[in-house]
Parts: sequence; C-alpha cells; structure tokens
Amino acid sequence: MPVERWEAAAVSEVWSLPGFDVQCLLGFGATGEVWRAVELATGETVALKRLREGADADALRREAALLAGLDTPYVVRLRAVVGSVLVLDHAAGGSLAALLARRGALDPGEVVTIAAPLAQALAAAHARGLVHGDLTPANVLFTADGMPLLSDLGLARLAGQRLATVDGTAEYVDPAVAAGGEPDAAADVWALAAVCHHLLA
Repeated sequence: MPVERWEAAAVSEVWSLPGFDVQCLLGFGATGEVWRAVELATGETVALKRLREGADADALRREAALLAGLDTPYVVRLRAVVGSVLVLDHAAGGSLAALLARRGALDPGEVVTIAAPLAQALAAAHARGLVHGDLTPANVLFTADGMPLLSDLGLARLAGQRLATVDGTAEYVDPAVAAGGEPDAAADVWALAAVCHHLLA
C-alpha cells in the first residue's frame, strides 16, 4: 500500500518494537505515524501508531482511552498498548482519501453505504459525550471486505471542551467551531456531510 501523506513532514526511519516485525509506513500526519507490522506471536498483520518526535504524548494516551471505551464495529479496534505505541487492527482496504484519488466522485448509493456506518460510529462516540473533531476522507479506512471504519481519534475530546486553537482539517471543520464555537456532536455531523459532499462532487 502506498504511503498516504496526511501532512508534508519528514518520515522517520524504519524502527523496531519487541514482539513485532515492523514492515512499512502506511501514513503519517502532523503528530503521528502509522506503520504496518506483523505480530510475531500470532502472525497477524496489525497497524502500529506512534507519535512523531516532539508531539504531545497526552494525545496518544487520550486516543487509547477513547478507543477502549467505544463499543461499535465501525471504529478501528485497539488491540493493545505497548509502551507509547498503539496496536490497532490493520485496515487492509486503504483509506477513503485513496479511493477518491483513484476514482474521483462516487455514486450516490456508494456514498450512502459508506456514510451509514460512519454515522453509527459517530453516534456511539456522541453517546459517550465525545466529539471526533477531525472526520475527513483520510480518517476513514476500509477493511479487506470494504467495511468503512472511523479512525484517528487523536483530536477527539469531550463535547464542549474548548481548545486553545481550532484543530481539524479546515474544509471539514464546522464554520461555527472555526468561528470560536464549542465543538459538539453537530460539528461531527457537519463534517460527515462535508465528506459526503466531497464524495459526490
């Protein structure tokens, strides 16, 4: 799978983690990197998420806690935490961003098939008082059989929690939040609608 460049930033060299055969970089953002690896004890392919140098370690711990508390099949599953690395299920189908790059606009029926599970994933998060905060095509992954999964809860927070800066990807940020409003469930719904519009346009 080609590397998905979520942000223009330098990529770390291949690294090692006891118990895993780290194979290749899957993608990276401003704060984190996701690598494909094989868990030696099981032979299963997994994804390893670690922070980039200088990134806020609290973000990774927060993401681990949020993933562990969500009960939905439509969010990338946290398998374990090894030191400061998250061990996640490997989404072998790639990302929605990559699908868009290959195919361009999708059929309305396909968009509904993708959006419905994402709406359920958001509903599960909102039921726990959480806001994802960065729903974009790059943060939607697919299983090998094409089921969409919500990923990257690094910017997730409690609804109404104010931040010093507006995080998230600009074109998918609710204008009310961009103007200084509090992030809430409606902001995630707005982002999902923006993603759907992008898929159709």
